[in-house]
Amino acid sequence: MRYYDRAVELTLARPQDGQFFKTQPNAIVVRDLRVQFSIEKNLSSEPNPCTVTITNLAESTRAEIQKKPLHVRLDAGYVNQLERIFTGDMRYGENKREGVDWNTMLQLGDGDRAFRYGRVSRSFKSGVDVKTMLTETASSMGLKLPSSVADARDMLDQFATGVTLNGPSHREMDRILSRSGRTWSIQDGQLQILKKNEALKSQAFVLSQEIIGSPELGAPKEPGSPPVLSIKVLLHPGIRPGCKIQVKSRFINGLFRVMRVVHNGDTRGDAWFSEIEATPI
Repeated sequence: MRYYDRAVELTLARPQDGQFFKTQPNAIVVRDLRVQFSIEKNLSSEPNPCTVTITNLAESTRAEIQKKPLHVRLDAGYVNQLERIFTGDMRYGENKREGVDWNTMLQLGDGDRAFRYGRVSRSFKSGVDVKTMLTETASSMGLKLPSSVADARDMLDQFATGVTLNGPSHREMDRILSRSGRTWSIQDGQLQILKKNEALKSQAFVLSQEIIGSPELGAPKEPGSPPVLSIKVLLHPGIRPGCKIQVKSRFINGLFRVMRVVHNGDTRGDAWFSEIEATPI
C-alpha cells in the first residue's frame, strides 16, 4: 500500500464576476501542509459535499477564507501524480486554534452556487426540441450539455405546444429530464446526465492490488434492483459516480457501475482510501 508519498494540492480562487465556475487568475495554492478531507459523490442533483481541514495556513490566507464567494479545487494522489478529486464552492469556513496549531475548516459543495442561484426565464414556441431547452437551462447555471446527451436521438423530440421555463434552473432541469428517464448531477464542475443504470462511456478503472479487505456483494437497495457491491480501495481520485470499475479479487470479479463513492484522506494520518458502492453491469 502506498502511504509514504501521498500529496495534496489545494487551490483557492475568487469566481469571476457573474460566473459560477470561471475563476480569477490570482489563485492561492496550498502545498506541503497537513490536509484532511472527506468527499461524498453520488448521482443526486444535490451538490456533492466535501469537508477539508488545513493545519497552519498563513495568517493572510486564513483571512481570505472569511470572504465569500470562494472556489476551491482539491488535487490529491502521490508526489508527481496528482489528480483532480474535487472542485466546489465554499459554503462555510472557520479558523480555530487548537493548542499550538491553527486549523482551517472548509465546507464545500460541488456546483453549490449554480444550484442555489441559477435561474432561467425563457419562453419557446411550439415545435421546440428537448435539446434546445436543456442547453438553455444548463447555460443558466454556467454548464454545458454533455456531447453524449446533445447527440442523442430523443433530444430532437419536439413539444406540440409552447413551453415556458421559469424559476430555479435545477428545478427546470429535473422537469425536462423526467420525460426521458434521465437524471443529472454536477461532478467536479461538469454537468453529467445519465439514463437509469447507464454508465459513462469512458474506460473502466481496474481494481485489484489496491483493494483493502474483502469486497462484499450485498442485498439490493430496493426489491427488484441489482445487488450492491461495497469495496474499499487505496485512494483513487478518478473514481466518480457513473463510471465503470473492473473488480479483480479472490471472490468477486466483474464489471460494475459506480453509484456512490466516499474519498477520505489525511496527508499525515491513517486515512487514504476510497469506499465505493456499485452495481453489476
